[in-house]
Amino acid sequence: MSTYAETLHPRSEFDRPSNVIQGEFGHLERRSRQGEVAHIVRRHILSGDVAPGDRLSEARVSSWVDATRSVLRGAFAALAAEGLVELQMNHGARVHCAPIREAIEYAEVLRPIERMTGALAATRRDDESSAAIRARGAAVREASIGASPLDYENAVDHYGAISEAANHAAVRQTLVALRARNSIRRYQLSRTVISPIDSVPLHLAVSAAICNGDAGAADEALRAQNRLLVKGLCELQRRRRPHLA
Repeated sequence: MSTYAETLHPRSEFDRPSNVIQGEFGHLERRSRQGEVAHIVRRHILSGDVAPGDRLSEARVSSWVDATRSVLRGAFAALAAEGLVELQMNHGARVHCAPIREAIEYAEVLRPIERMTGALAATRRDDESSAAIRARGAAVREASIGASPLDYENAVDHYGAISEAANHAAVRQTLVALRARNSIRRYQLSRTVISPIDSVPLHLAVSAAICNGDAGAADEALRAQNRLLVKGLCELQRRRRPHLA
């Protein structure tokens, strides 16, 4: 049975949390080819194999994975929506990374949007959305060991589950757009400044508060997360490393 959120905003085949979609002939496929290619390119970006500002031509990406031109373009479009790349007419894409000062400003603007999302999710969540939030929060905890690119992807999934529970299209679109501008900076923080010891308990506190319907506790945890993000970005700015600044 569809949830109320699904009735208002039906999920596409690319939005399903399990990444399992119904194939053309009725068989189940793990994920779309386009999604697989985007996943591979994302990992190259987040691992530092390609630097901010580097061009991702179709020829370059084809050396990492065998894919058709249409699949590559679809993967680039998906990564552009995440804020990881900027599309370039007839030239593939370029890796995007906001200047640190700009990233701090995005984080400050995000604060009230994240708090609104948490409050809405705490009041509108149901059993299905609560289970998704708990599962993705646990995935963040498991993936945090070793600080791999998977941490970032699971954190994105975690916020995706929370925004789905909030069931507010305008808030979700704004949240996604603003968080996308800081994608690479967030990953840099997870590798250089912010320890999982500090960040993971906050992810879990947000999950617990929302699933328990405690809007006040969710607000407190989300504000703490945002403070940690801004503090980390300020530390990056202080260090002024050439490859980060």
